[in-house]
Amino acid sequence: MADRFALVIQNPTLKARLEEVARTVGADAFVFPTPPALTFEEPPSVIVVELELEGAMDAITAWKARWPSCFIVGSLSLPRADL
Repeated sequence: MADRFALVIQNPTLKARLEEVARTVGADAFVFPTPPALTFEEPPSVIVVELELEGAMDAITAWKARWPSCFIVGSLSLPRADL
């Protein structure tokens, strides 16, 4: 099975760049607009999530509990001390 990137992002520039990265490394990119929309039975190789999205922090905790070996990357459009 090919590597899968789960992109939980709404930023169109970030989305385009990450889809390009996925193609470059031979991975399939799946875009989800919100954290609850990410529905995979098997773990993706990588999850990139915009931390500003509602529920992102809780979703990260749940994803790590479900898929401990999954690499999760958080993205911020603007710096925020609380995140």
